[in-house]
Amino acid sequence: MKICILKESLCIGGTERSAANISKVLSDEHDVCVALYDGEQVKYSCAGELIDFNLPPKPSFIGKVINTYRRDIKLRRLLKNKKFDILYTFTAISNKQTKYKYNLPKIISARDFGAMCERHNQYKAALNNSSAMICNSEYTKEFYLSKYPEDSDKVFAVYNYIDIEEIQKQAEETVENEYIEFLNKHKDTIVSVGRFCKEKGFEYLIEAFTKAREKNQELGLVLVGDGKYKQKYIDSIEKLGVASHVYFTGFQKNPYKYMNKCSCFILSSISEGFPNVVAEAMALALPVIADNCYSGPAEILRKDKNYQAVTDKYQECDYGILTPRITESDNYNSVLQLSEAIEKLLADAEKRRYYSEISIKRAAGFSIEATRVKLNSIFDELIKQRGKQND
Repeated sequence: MKICILKESLCIGGTERSAANISKVLSDEHDVCVALYDGEQVKYSCAGELIDFNLPPKPSFIGKVINTYRRDIKLRRLLKNKKFDILYTFTAISNKQTKYKYNLPKIISARDFGAMCERHNQYKAALNNSSAMICNSEYTKEFYLSKYPEDSDKVFAVYNYIDIEEIQKQAEETVENEYIEFLNKHKDTIVSVGRFCKEKGFEYLIEAFTKAREKNQELGLVLVGDGKYKQKYIDSIEKLGVASHVYFTGFQKNPYKYMNKCSCFILSSISEGFPNVVAEAMALALPVIADNCYSGPAEILRKDKNYQAVTDKYQECDYGILTPRITESDNYNSVLQLSEAIEKLLADAEKRRYYSEISIKRAAGFSIEATRVKLNSIFDELIKQRGKQND
């Protein structure tokens, strides 16, 4: 089967890394091509042929309109010349491309719950012009179907996979001496990974870390990533007086070598789709503390996948610790509970050991093979339906 994955870019970000990873999953059995609107900065390696349309985003309205038509022309030419069987688009911008008729099954993606909440009507419009939608969490799927139950036969949930063997291999790579010196000065270190943007809630993590340090003066914070909010975080840690206890690694193709040396992993997001990095941290046997944001954490850390179970007080769950949801408004209690969860976990050696051991077991549930089987099942069904339509 010939599959075209369409993405804006492969610059930094969880969705970008997921698209690259999906190309690798599919390449074992299929002929895969990754088409990018803007391929100038490719941060993640992918499988198959890489094609750059060289049509980066334009700031003006007219520029965006012209870009849309130019992208359509290039994509149409590519699909015709390569004779693809399936077009698989990632994220909202590439999903919009489905409004054009390309005479093949089209699959759109829903990979950010926040975007789904705000613009579910846009996903509906895109799905009306497509054969299927793949969400990366069960909750995102359920939310969409609560709005549009008539699409139940077209919406699927497939978790992102993690390559445990590769993650553990990369985790053994050396780090800079400066980082080792930072670790030596801090008996306990918490780590978080992601783009420095509003959705990741790192400002609240910094507040919680500062509170936790009041009871644990040997605590350090490692932030792996980069983005437009970096200066905001620097200003915050200086104002809070913890600048010497926070380590910024910058963007890293290999975050695992930094994560592997820390005491536990923290997720403080306002919204997610499926937080890959939580499962990746578990592959490194890191205990996980995550706020109960929509969506992903409850599905990873609770057997019952109950997003309503954690509201006012943090809870020790089946595979990790969930804290009250961080929002865009009042987060005083959420920060307080996050700081308390950090302090209590790191003070209890037995609890740390338990969650470390259970993390590895849970990570095994997000295997490459499980993702491959689900995707192939969806593809086969779409091709079968296509054949019936052509009979």
